Amino acid sequence: MRYDPRRSHVPRLFIRVALLGTALFVLLSTWSPSVHRVAAQGQDVQLGTLRGRVVDAETGEPLPRARLRLTACGMTAVADDAGVFVFAGVPVGATTLIASAPGYRNYTQNIQIFGGDQTLDVLLEPARLIPPERVLEREGPTRGTASSRTGFQLIGGYALVAMDQWNEFIDWYNDYAKMVASTAADEDYDTSRIPAESIDAGFSGEANLTLDGQPFFVAMGVRYLKPNDSEASLSISTDGLRRSYTTAHEYGYWQLPDGTYTYGWRDTYADDFVSGSEDMSMGISQQALGPVVQAGLRLGEGGVRVRLSWGIGYYWLSASTQNSTAYSWSHMADYYYCYYDHYGNYRGSEYAYWDAWDDTYSYSEAFDGSAQALGYERSVGVTVSMGTSASLDLGVGYQMLRFEDVSWTDRKTGEDQTDYITDADGDPFVFDFSGLRARVGLAFLF
Repeated sequence: MRYDPRRSHVPRLFIRVALLGTALFVLLSTWSPSVHRVAAQGQDVQLGTLRGRVVDAETGEPLPRARLRLTACGMTAVADDAGVFVFAGVPVGATTLIASAPGYRNYTQNIQIFGGDQTLDVLLEPARLIPPERVLEREGPTRGTASSRTGFQLIGGYALVAMDQWNEFIDWYNDYAKMVASTAADEDYDTSRIPAESIDAGFSGEANLTLDGQPFFVAMGVRYLKPNDSEASLSISTDGLRRSYTTAHEYGYWQLPDGTYTYGWRDTYADDFVSGSEDMSMGISQQALGPVVQAGLRLGEGGVRVRLSWGIGYYWLSASTQNSTAYSWSHMADYYYCYYDHYGNYRGSEYAYWDAWDDTYSYSEAFDGSAQALGYERSVGVTVSMGTSASLDLGVGYQMLRFEDVSWTDRKTGEDQTDYITDADGDPFVFDFSGLRARVGLAFLF
């Protein structure tokens, strides 16, 4: 039968669709923007591309020369100066991406490679004070790890220390001043207690380690302790103070004011009118220096961690005192006799004589003291990371340091005065640095 195109359009449309489908099949078989096919043992394998950047997880700064590896295919890459990396021709399927950089924790992530381009940003956490670890294996079941970095720390502190014994001596000054001034015509006295506080500074080398996964640190260094220098002073002045006292108590045969005689007692009394002033002062200075060993733990993860520490030190004490007294008094005294018989009965009194004199005196003395003692401390605080190589330590603790066997010498003569320097009760002085201590430390690792 003859085909008449005017009678039907179906065969023509079919031919056009077939030609268009054939052309599209050829085009898709010869070109794809992101999928490649390669022959592998008689079958096709799809490949994809993985690209991205390696950056600091906190600051977002790129990490050049970071190393990356895909475990499934063994492909490796190194990030450029902008932190960019590219894996091209990666077989499609599951794999694990591992990334590392100096000063950062290792990064591991399971990913799926699809045909085409994929983008993945890798964020590396700073290693802080616990750097990447190197496993140390020994015979037996014990296993530990050791840090590959050490550093040093600058330490400063402020302490409330025990100064009770010195302050008891100052209280004795106060009591003396009040006793004298209570009978003076013009009162003027002033004393002050030694402030119970001190400052210290130190330097130490520090090693950060781990044991069975628990990070800890060991530090060795020196520390300098310096309580505040203090002075207690006392000043008394008076004008016309009347002081009555007995100057003699004698037994004998006396003529009484009425002309009779008796065996008995005669007491001589003086009414002393005093004018003048008296000044006393006592100063103290002390300091200690010694090597210190510390050990402790840092607990937690991230930028802020808890810090526990224990320490011991051996300190040398250096102390000095400066004491001075100066007074100038003018005396005018009237003397009286009072008579008593053998049985203690009062028999009369009479005026004896009048006298006047000046009493002026001044002296000063200085002593140097030295001692050695063990000191202990324990503290708790926090460690705040300031980057990959520095951290700030803040803490509070308790220190125990007592110097009991202090040797004293006279600064002028060089003579031993250990038995002479005592407190108000006659006991040797004890330098007690025990008390609460706040500390701040700045650690650097390399």
